[in-house]
Amino acid sequence: MKHITGGFSVPVIHTQLGNDRGQVALEFILVIGFALGVTFLFMSQTFTSTKGYLLHYANYAASRVYLTYDVGAANVMANYQEAEDHANKHLRSFELDNLFGINTECEFLNFQQTNALFTGSVCKFEATTNFFPIIGGGAKAELVSESFLGKEPVRSTCYQQLCEVMTGDKQGCRSKFENMDITLYDNGC
Repeated sequence: MKHITGGFSVPVIHTQLGNDRGQVALEFILVIGFALGVTFLFMSQTFTSTKGYLLHYANYAASRVYLTYDVGAANVMANYQEAEDHANKHLRSFELDNLFGINTECEFLNFQQTNALFTGSVCKFEATTNFFPIIGGGAKAELVSESFLGKEPVRSTCYQQLCEVMTGDKQGCRSKFENMDITLYDNGC
C-alpha cells in the first residue's frame, strides 16, 4: 500500500497480524451451538419427566379402580379379573398413546401372583433420552411406574373367612348353616 504525502510517494507497510475481525462471530457460533445443545438436552429431559408424571397419575388412578372394585362375586379370582378389566378401561380413558405418545404396557398383580403387600399395578414405557441421536446414540430408557396400594379382601373372601371362623370348617356356612337365615357382620373383615 502506498501513502501519498505532498506529491511524494512513500511505501507504507501495514502488518495486521492481530486482526480481530470476525472473532465475535466465531465465538457466537461456538457458544450458541453449545448453549442450544444444552437447552435441547434439558427440554428433552423435561418432556420425558412430564410423560413420566402423567403415566404415574394414570397408573395410580387405574390402580385405585383395580384395588377398590368389588362386585361381590362368589369366585374371588373372577372378581379380580373383572376389576382388571375395569382398571384397563379406565387407563385407556386417559388416551396416553394418542394424545401424549406414551406407549405403555401395564400389568395388574393380584395376591396369587405376588405378595399381598405388592398387590397393584406396574406400567412400563420407553422414552428417548434426548433429541439428538448423536449425543446418546439414540438409546431409549425403560421407565417404570409402580402403584402398590394393597387390595382389601373382596366380600366373598370376608364371607368365607368369617364362616370358617364361626364353623371351624373350610366349607364354611354352606355345610352347616345352609338352610338358616343368618346375618354375618365382619366389621370390615
